[in-house]
Amino acid sequence: MNFRMGPKVSKDDRKAPWSRPQTRNPLLNRKVIHMERFLRYSYEKQRPIRLMLMISGSLKQVTATVTQRTDEAITLDCRRPKKTLTLRPEDILAADYIKKDEGLEP
Repeated sequence: MNFRMGPKVSKDDRKAPWSRPQTRNPLLNRKVIHMERFLRYSYEKQRPIRLMLMISGSLKQVTATVTQRTDEAITLDCRRPKKTLTLRPEDILAADYIKKDEGLEP
């Protein structure tokens, strides 16, 4: 009898997460899909979103609107302090709606 909790884990999945290809980790893929959805929402509707960023080795939370998107860079207009940031997509760690915004049309 096997009393293991959860699904079976293959040898490939036991490796460190950074050594696996991105497509093998469904949780990471889900995170990327949700982040892409928030960035697209901000870009298309010109609405601010809340972002967690890694800027020069430190974590920062900003409220910003996405003004330009490419595969290599994302340009943000921050609310406070008023400035424009250009970041690599890897530097954006998390995204969410701002307070009082649920992503619905007004």
